[in-house]
Amino acid sequence: MIEALSYDFVQNALLAGILVSMAAG
Repeated sequence: MIEALSYDFVQNALLAGILVSMAAG
């Protein structure tokens, strides 16, 4: 369960980084 939560957290962080990069241009 901990591993799954960590994976979700990492994936969400990556998605957030991509969105911020796109928004920043």
